[in-house]
Amino acid sequence: MNILLVEDDSIQSTYFKNIVEMKYIDVRVYEAESAKESMKIIEKVDIDIFF
Repeated sequence: MNILLVEDDSIQSTYFKNIVEMKYIDVRVYEAESAKESMKIIEKVDIDIFF
């Protein structure tokens, strides 16, 4: 499962990513700081869930 997290606060983003990746082995979290950056990721990766 691929999750996209769009968050401009790097501390919050890292915190969320670490929690999810520690809890769920088969999940990959992608991070973006803006909508523009998130669109670039969506074009390349099949995202299942985004926050």
